[in-house]
Amino acid sequence: MRLIEAFARLKQDTSIDHRLVVVGSRTWFAPILAQAIRQHQLEDEVRLVGYVPDEDLPYFYSGAELLVFPSLFEGFGIPPLEAMACGCPVVAGRAAAIPEVVGDAALLVDPYSVDSITEGMYAVLTDPECRTVLRTRGLRRVKQFAWERTAQETLAAYRDVWRQV
Repeated sequence: MRLIEAFARLKQDTSIDHRLVVVGSRTWFAPILAQAIRQHQLEDEVRLVGYVPDEDLPYFYSGAELLVFPSLFEGFGIPPLEAMACGCPVVAGRAAAIPEVVGDAALLVDPYSVDSITEGMYAVLTDPECRTVLRTRGLRRVKQFAWERTAQETLAAYRDVWRQV
């Protein structure tokens, strides 16, 4: 709900004419999310898309001005990498594994702070240079997570273990 509140503040305090698109399966917190949208009178500004098949996600990332990912608990954080691979700038929470995954290729914010999330979104949406830097860094960063490289490193680890047996 911090994202909805941050978006509400962004719309209230600036002249930004953007909409928020929320992608993801509807889970137990969908009613809470819908209530927050109503509470902030954002029914015309927020789109709850629901589940999107993996093969369709690049269309969303490629058409977005930014991905906002203020997650508190992530084992890895695939969405920021997917967005970066599509050239989409990322604003992400400075929590769990996210900073390690995104490196310097995302604008990191305090995911507990609505003000910090709002400021991150505003910075990316209003500063073309910031967007360009994040796009460039993101495209470079995502190359470090190629499946081929992962397979090679996994094979090397198995070989090391095998030699020690």
